[in-house]
Amino acid sequence: MAWADNPPKNPKKPSRVLGFLLAIVLASTVVFSLFELAGHQHFILSEPPAGLEKSQWVVLLGVIAAVAGWIISAIVTMRNSIRQHTVTTLLSSRLSETYMSQTRLVNARYFSPSGGLYRLNAAEVAASPPEAQIAALRYLLNYFEFIAVGIRYGDLDEKLLKNTLRGILCGVYEAAGPLVSQRRKPPAGSVAARSKTFEHLEWLYDRWFIASLQRREELRPDPA
Repeated sequence: MAWADNPPKNPKKPSRVLGFLLAIVLASTVVFSLFELAGHQHFILSEPPAGLEKSQWVVLLGVIAAVAGWIISAIVTMRNSIRQHTVTTLLSSRLSETYMSQTRLVNARYFSPSGGLYRLNAAEVAASPPEAQIAALRYLLNYFEFIAVGIRYGDLDEKLLKNTLRGILCGVYEAAGPLVSQRRKPPAGSVAARSKTFEHLEWLYDRWFIASLQRREELRPDPA
């Protein structure tokens, strides 16, 4: 992948290229028309003289309309395809028993009934006791990393995913803070400042974070 070492700071939008092409076509049409209406016999540096007849104008405008229509159709098709792919991805997760079971484990362990957050601690990361549900956390973190990559490279619709996953994604990221920090440490002997593990998830969390909606951290009650 061309951006493997230097991922884009903002999500890629494939339709922008087609939009830029459409703008060039329309701008060229306007400039050409202005030169014609102004009575110029030459269009900038073109030869032979322009001076189009009415029938030629009809043909030219027909071609331009066809090209513009194709570009607009391609943009709409591309956007619809991305949205459909996003919806399919969301539905697949909801229909996955593995995803739902891991989500239930994480919800029971790290989210309080009042909407607060029980944060994982460094000792649990080191010892990985069964009740900490480290495997379930890691599963969700990997899933959200996949979502973040899809958004960052323009394969998934960010607006749709933000409206459906922002709360759970940010909550899981915050609950698993020590685990993420451990995975983000570079390998021994590496010159990199940080490892690439969860780098896209970290980028998406920073992008979606809203201070006013952040869950408050609570102390986990002692087991009865």
